[in-house]
Amino acid sequence: DNKTQPVVLYHYHTSPYSIKTKYQLLFSDVSYYSRIQPMIAPRKDLIDLGVTYRQIPVLSIGRDFYCDTELISTVLQERPHSFIKHTDLVAFRAIEHFGNKHFLPGLNLTPLPSAMRSEKFAKDRQSLLGGVNKFSPASFDKLRPQHRAEFKSFADLVESVLSKQKYISSNNEITLADVYLLHIFWFVFNVLGRRYDQTSGFTDKEYPFLTSWVDNIVEKAEEKTSKLETEVSSEDLANLVKTGQFEDLGKGGKGEVESLGVRIGEEVRVRSSQTTTEQKGRLVYLDERRIVVETNGAAGTIRVHLPRSVFGIVREEKSDNKAARL
Repeated sequence: DNKTQPVVLYHYHTSPYSIKTKYQLLFSDVSYYSRIQPMIAPRKDLIDLGVTYRQIPVLSIGRDFYCDTELISTVLQERPHSFIKHTDLVAFRAIEHFGNKHFLPGLNLTPLPSAMRSEKFAKDRQSLLGGVNKFSPASFDKLRPQHRAEFKSFADLVESVLSKQKYISSNNEITLADVYLLHIFWFVFNVLGRRYDQTSGFTDKEYPFLTSWVDNIVEKAEEKTSKLETEVSSEDLANLVKTGQFEDLGKGGKGEVESLGVRIGEEVRVRSSQTTTEQKGRLVYLDERRIVVETNGAAGTIRVHLPRSVFGIVREEKSDNKAARL
């Protein structure tokens, strides 16, 4: 039960995907520690602990580190404290994917802010994406008319829903559907400041229900943050993680391991199919949903959990020095 385990969110303040995880914690009334990370890698706190996965957020519960917001969300939903009704999960996951599809168009309503146009930021994201300069100002400028049209269609739909009820899937309470969509509008309106930018086409007057919905949930989240979030220093982080226990992984996954020709206890690399991010460790668990490896760092042995939907195992073949992706 993670109520007795230290829960730590590794994030930075302007990360929209961190907001998605943070709000799920807050509206589930989970007390957690916050450890702010730099926007641009490397992230020393995580590296020192043994986590080489380089995207944000990361959530640790005890000595288990969960990577990728979709896996984090699933893990939190399975906890007894979750504010989500399990019967709604399929519909909520569809809403999540629909929202994620519109994040990039929302980012490009007007020219990128200076922090995201810097050479340092561009090189960091280009490295993460394997050399693809997805955030180049030139490519964004070219795509802006199409992105505005896509995002307007998305915002119109959400505005229509909210004109009839207070929240996305309920008139009475915040649900995971709100969390899965709000982080995008939070970033576009509050971080990029588009709601006050006439050239973006998105203002309070044009989208009164949508902007009121964002403000309402952000206000409630800020109230909860003051009660549930505790900052932890870099110096205290390792000792905090050491006080935790490992998740009981059960005995599942044996068939998956045999079908891939890998062995539990084998040293592997777990690599993303979408970015250059990679995690090394000793394979301790594998099923159709996630890969779990053990690694060592400042807090001793920890486990890193990564989703099978995005990550695959890369094993070094010593005989011919080739890597096999499984």
